[in-house]
Amino acid sequence: MSRSVVFNGITRYTPGGIVKVNTNGLNQVSFTAPSVIALLGESDGGVPGSVDGPIRLSDPAKAVSLFRAGPLVDAITAAFQSSGDDRVPGGASEVLIYKTNASTQSSVHVPDTKNAISRDNVASTGTTTVINLAAGGLTADQVADRWISVGTSGDPTLASLTATGGSTTTASVVTAADLYVGKMIQFTSTTATALLQLEYAIIVANDGVTITFDHALPAAVGADDFDVLTTSRVRVVSNTPTALTVTPALPSVPASGDGVYIHNTLAKVTTKDYGLHTAATTLDLAVSGSAYRATTDQAGDVQLSENIGGGIVFQMVYKGGTNAVSTDTVDTATVPTSNSLVLTTGGLIIGAHDGATVVVTNPATGVSEQARIENNTAALLTLSSPGLSSDFTAEIAAASTGTVLVDIKNVTDATATNGRFRGSYSASYFDHWCGWRQPSNHDWRNYNAAATCRCSER
Repeated sequence: MSRSVVFNGITRYTPGGIVKVNTNGLNQVSFTAPSVIALLGESDGGVPGSVDGPIRLSDPAKAVSLFRAGPLVDAITAAFQSSGDDRVPGGASEVLIYKTNASTQSSVHVPDTKNAISRDNVASTGTTTVINLAAGGLTADQVADRWISVGTSGDPTLASLTATGGSTTTASVVTAADLYVGKMIQFTSTTATALLQLEYAIIVANDGVTITFDHALPAAVGADDFDVLTTSRVRVVSNTPTALTVTPALPSVPASGDGVYIHNTLAKVTTKDYGLHTAATTLDLAVSGSAYRATTDQAGDVQLSENIGGGIVFQMVYKGGTNAVSTDTVDTATVPTSNSLVLTTGGLIIGAHDGATVVVTNPATGVSEQARIENNTAALLTLSSPGLSSDFTAEIAAASTGTVLVDIKNVTDATATNGRFRGSYSASYFDHWCGWRQPSNHDWRNYNAAATCRCSER
């Protein structure tokens, strides 16, 4: 796809130079205390004073880049110019600015296709934009701006499949690889195992032989029939405890019993600038079940990102934290490898820690390493590549049973700034790559984990 760079209000599509002239040095300024001026006013852009407090500027050229336009920008420009006022004859050397009008940032949630805040069924017929929930239990606007998937069980269904076996998280079905990923399925009430009847799930992976569901089902999949449903993913505008108002409108009115998934937020894309000119940040969820594209419209300059998740545009890996999900030791009678650990006690829920982080510590040396859990059984952790180092696994193999500690952790907090970052806060480890160019800087925030990465445009 074509790429462009926005600099000083100019969009450049071909190689070449762009010149920006800063005339700040031509201003006659006095560096005395009386030459500092405080200004309050309104502007089209910039952070409101109620958010960041007063801002100091010694360069009038930055007034436009920060506050864009409006009476406040006009006053800043005039303050730096020479004047007949004997209190500041050479103009201001510094201006203290407080933006008085409120303005907001444009933002969009990136949904987590593998985790849901809740799963529910449609209670009764609503409209194409209002979905009534059977269980509900939400607080007002608890899930506003988040995404939901709605599977309509009526015709037309995409397919009816018969499983030949599987587990609580997988089904053995011969299909084309990647087919139906992102689609919702429902086990039919007549042929499915009793515990699976009318159960919903979302397909998150399909290698052509085994399909993987987003969560553990109440029973293992046997020779069970299930339907792949017509699935729509829409954004919640607002919610009551028992109803969701969504946009865009669903293709048809959902029927009683249809499945509703309220997705967790994987990350939140937020424009750095404030104001109406940043109000159009949208996410295209039609690309596939796991790849998205974001479109930003800033003052009429519309840019489309490459596929998030489908290209090397945005990759975020977070390992570590302080909230232990489970603590155990390594069974050193079983030789560990870089990609697998056998636990001494075990007793884990199968598949419950997929994607979580494991921190392994040898108390004898104080050395610890962290890795992402690909999947788990009751006592076996399979780790994502590259896993643990060979030196560390050798230390584990030489240790006595019960001396190597294993913590399975949730993500907590870390902060990264400007491109790739590795930082350590409470044994945390965070990697970030961002190659997406947009007309303004963006914040990437993982609200589920309280992790924040502010990524400057580059």
